[in-house]
Amino acid sequence: MNNKRQYCYDTIHFRTTSQYLKFSKKAGRTQSNIDGYLGESVLGHAKLIILSIYQKLKQVQRKELNFYLANQALPHFFHRKLRSIDNFGFVKANEVRNILFYGLLPHLN
Repeated sequence: MNNKRQYCYDTIHFRTTSQYLKFSKKAGRTQSNIDGYLGESVLGHAKLIILSIYQKLKQVQRKELNFYLANQALPHFFHRKLRSIDNFGFVKANEVRNILFYGLLPHLN
């Protein structure tokens, strides 16, 4: 249609917590890819913990936390500033560690 590609609408099926647990354990046992899971990882669990805590905060608290993360004074050996949790899709493992130890712990009482 007018040189544009059309795709049929399909509803998105999100994974539940129980599906995540089931598929990641099965992938760990069989050492194979099951619905996008290659097994259980500490990084994956840490990201889920951070995001679940973040989603439980109110909008005002989220903005305040993101402001604190952006303005956090960091030790000299840090090579990256802490990202806001809104932009959490493509963080590296050391950034997750830094957010856990230097970002969340000081600001969430």
